[in-house]
Amino acid sequence: MPGTGPLSVTLTQLVDDSLWGNPWHRIAEALSELSDEDLDYRPVAGVEGPWMSDMARSGMHGARAILCQLTSATAEAGEALPEPMAPPAARWRDLQPFDWEADVAGLRHACEVAHREAADRAATLDDEQLVAASSAPGALAGWSNLEVIVQCLVLHPSWHLGQLALIPKWRRMGAGAPPVPAAPGRGEVVAPQGDWPFHLPTITTRRELLLEVLRQAQSACPWHAFERVVSGLTDEEATWKHHPDTDHDEAYSIASYCEHVACCDVMYTDMAFGEGRNDWRWMGETVWPGDDVAPGDRCLGMSRKSYEFLVERIGAAADEQLDAVYPMHHGQPLYGWQVVATMIQHRLWHAGQVSLIRDAYAGARSGGDGGL
Repeated sequence: MPGTGPLSVTLTQLVDDSLWGNPWHRIAEALSELSDEDLDYRPVAGVEGPWMSDMARSGMHGARAILCQLTSATAEAGEALPEPMAPPAARWRDLQPFDWEADVAGLRHACEVAHREAADRAATLDDEQLVAASSAPGALAGWSNLEVIVQCLVLHPSWHLGQLALIPKWRRMGAGAPPVPAAPGRGEVVAPQGDWPFHLPTITTRRELLLEVLRQAQSACPWHAFERVVSGLTDEEATWKHHPDTDHDEAYSIASYCEHVACCDVMYTDMAFGEGRNDWRWMGETVWPGDDVAPGDRCLGMSRKSYEFLVERIGAAADEQLDAVYPMHHGQPLYGWQVVATMIQHRLWHAGQVSLIRDAYAGARSGGDGGL
């Protein structure tokens, strides 16, 4: 039977939303344009980049590696959660002999099987069980069940799904040609930051959980936080066109992504918990840090301003507003909690893409062309 309590109910919603429930940042959207030919295309090849794009490191192979890693990490997290008293069919046991050289459909199936089994386990835990220690070994040892679920089933998928959505776009912009390996970089790797060792503060209410997961996505997650991948940008890096020889309208710069994330923060939050202004000009003015702020610093400045806007309005919203349904600017109604979830997923989705661009930039500046 499903777990009870405000944390359990909200966490179940977030876990389901991270792969299936959200209208945009779900696995169906991430893989909608991914072809079998895209699986081993490496948009950033031969670079030891520092931003954990998982396509810049030696031995990593583009979309196939991401899907396999996402599936394996999800299964590992699920195995660390208590098995239900009346468990469903042990679906992921069938993945043990799985052919990791499968096509897109097969890899997507494996990813969804692992996430569904882990989600089913997570959904049975009540609030008391969530804060108890998990049975995770290795890197997850010492974490609570709640920490395992937040990190591995809520934050982690959106980061890599955003990258998977970008790969076929990059391949088309490169005319489908395999990337030329760039010169190896310095082998630098950005160490975990933020909440490391990863532990969540004491959480007792639904609002606290939503705000804490949002904080992790913004600045505290040791690996996937948005601020982590937009900090330290030079002006050239922020405005760099990662496909300089194309006028393709999807060759967005990091600065463009940052402005997009910031404006959406304000738009979505204002539609649900504010005055409902459907005015992108006003959104842009709200997050703009000033004309005198350089492009590299502007990315971080806009992100922090929009995050503060989010936190202030979510903090002031009444509890019943989290379960209310709101008409949105795009015509797709959302629950109040789902507005928060969408902004969590949205910043992680694009953070994963920014990490990919930064690794490509590192490759391009290390003597090669970054695979682009």
